[in-house]
Order: sequence, then C-alpha cells, then structure tokens
Amino acid sequence: MTTHNGSGSSSSKRAASTSATTALPRETTKRARKTPIGHASDCTDSDCLGCADGGIDLGQDVANLSASELSAMAEQEEAAGTDRAVVNKLYETALEKFAGEKSLVHAWTLLRLAESVDFSEYAMQAKTMVEKIAAAGNYEKGQALLIQGRARVAAVCLDQANWRDPLNEDSEESDNDSDNYETANAGGSSSDSSYKRISGEQSLKQGLDEISEGLKLIGKDSIAVTVETVASLTTRYERRLLVKWLRLRIMDTALSIAYSFLDWDTQRNGKTLDRASDNQDPVFDLSVVACKAAVYWALAATDCKIQGSRIEARVEPATRFLETASSNLECCKLRAQILIALSTVLDEEDSVVEAFDSAVGALQQAYRISPNDKDVISQLEDLGVDV
Repeated sequence: MTTHNGSGSSSSKRAASTSATTALPRETTKRARKTPIGHASDCTDSDCLGCADGGIDLGQDVANLSASELSAMAEQEEAAGTDRAVVNKLYETALEKFAGEKSLVHAWTLLRLAESVDFSEYAMQAKTMVEKIAAAGNYEKGQALLIQGRARVAAVCLDQANWRDPLNEDSEESDNDSDNYETANAGGSSSDSSYKRISGEQSLKQGLDEISEGLKLIGKDSIAVTVETVASLTTRYERRLLVKWLRLRIMDTALSIAYSFLDWDTQRNGKTLDRASDNQDPVFDLSVVACKAAVYWALAATDCKIQGSRIEARVEPATRFLETASSNLECCKLRAQILIALSTVLDEEDSVVEAFDSAVGALQQAYRISPNDKDVISQLEDLGVDV
C-alpha cells in the first residue's frame, strides 16, 4: 500500500469514541490517542513535518487499533480537518488490517480512500466487494447501495474524458444549454449536437440513483451519513475539473437529497439557527450543507445557461433559510454567494439590484460577526465596499 507523505504535525487530543459521528455505522474505539498522529513517540519538535524517514508515524496506541476502529478514526480526523496525508495513512493502515475480510466497512474504507486520493481503482474494488457481499446475502441494503453509488460516481468523475480543457474554456459552450436541462438531468442524450455527452452517463445515472435510494433505506435517523454524502458530492464541484454538465448533474442530486431530508419551515422557525459552531446539531449541519449544495448548483446552472427564473426557484428554500440564519458566519457567506449568483442571471433590473444589495448586506453581516475573516474582507473589496 502506498504511503502518502505530507504534513503530520497535528497535535489534536481527540479520541475516537462512541460519541463521535461516523458516516457508516460500525464499531468505534473508546481509547484515547496518546501520541499525536504524525510524530514518533519520542518526537519533541513542534515544527516537525513527520517522523520516521519522512513518513507518518501514527503512534503505537493508534497502530494497535482494529481495522474498523482505524477507519472510524480516519473519518473523524477527516471531518475535523486533519492533514489529508494523515487521514490517508489512517485509511491505508485500516485497509492493511482488513486484509482479505469482505465487509461493508472494508468496502466503505476503500471508497473513502478512493475519494480522498482520487484513485478510481479503489472505488471499483469497493463496488466489486459490495457486489460479492450482496450475492452472499445477509447485508444492509441501504449501506450497500450507498457505497456502490458513490463508487460509480467517483469512477465517472475520475474519467479524464469528463474533465474540462483548461486551455479551451469555450469548448463546452452551447447556444441551447437551457433546452438541454431536463435531458441532461434525466441521463439521456440530446438531439442538439452542441450538447456534450458525459462519458459513462448511464453508470452516473445508476450511481446517483443508488445514492438516493441507499440514503432513503438508511433513513432519517442517520442524518450524519446524509450530511457526509452531500458534502462528498459538493467536493466534486469544488475540484472543478469536471465538465459543466457533469457538475450540474451531481449538484442537482446533492441538492435533491438534502431537500428531501429537511423540513425547511421547522428549521427556519427553530432554535437551531443560532447554535455555536462547536455544538453538534446534525439537522442544522444538513441545512448548511444543503445551502452549500444550492450555491454550487446555482453556479453550475449558470454555467449551463439555465434560465434565471428556474435557478431562483430551485434555490429559494435555501435562500429563505439563510436569511433567517444571520447570526451564523458560514450562513451569511453562503447567502451572499447565492445572491451574487442570482444577480448575474435574473432578468428584471430591480431584482438584479435587490439581489446584489442583499449580497453586500450578507457580507457586511459576516464582517460584523468576524471582522478578521480574510475571505469576507476580500469579497467586500471585490464588490467595491469599503471595510
């Protein structure tokens, strides 16, 4: 198994415990990590970027964990923003310990590493393992569908035929993109020759359907897996290598999944809007990740020249939610992003001005919450607003 080198100076004291949230239900460990990941037990250099000949030393207490425990810890560290090289090392060590075991947790670990390092072979191994488990019976269908679906989507996204040419930004342009909206999201081909068919389009459609069905079977009691899945799909947009129609398809599914699990009226009227960032509230977290998906969907739809009125209607639930979450920094940022996107596609001049002014107001509120936020300051300056 390849070891990915990188910064390993995390000094976190987090434990992989039963109270920690992981996307796939499995065994976790109550043992605290005694040695900071990335350092040997005798390392005292606070600036060390990884011990053991430039590699990453997990520490004996971590290395002694079971495969399932290591996989769960990797998820928790990934969610906490730990250096990716360290997270990958945890996944790799877990896979080494799984060895020949065929289980959904093993397949899930393969998938998570595939998504982290963008390696389609791991994704296909995860898919094949799930198929064999399903053939033998006695398995959790919702989890199996989720793994298979995400593996298919990862493979399509890693197909270079679906990557944009950065030297030819106009290669995807179409005069009739809006007319292709339903066709593209239905996974069919278009009679318009300017529509660029996605490589592996049927596999993509099957994968997205499997993700949606798997989450329905897992149920609303496991909000964490929905939050993580929607976040995983939005990551595909953030990397922005993908052709625009593929970005639109993926974000459309992410947004539909998030919307289907939320009661927006309850969220807008509830007390969860003012929660502190360090408190756990899965429903609020899903609301925020849904709004992020709405931002990315709006940007992708804009790239595909979808009509402004359709974009406005699609993101309206998220926009109204964000308007009432004005005490949350991330929500203010997301609201500004949605409104700026809308200001570029709306037809009525009054609506354009209103969207732009509201976006500035959202950023100014974000600045009041966090006056040292460089991202907010930069956006305000770009919009010509004095800080």
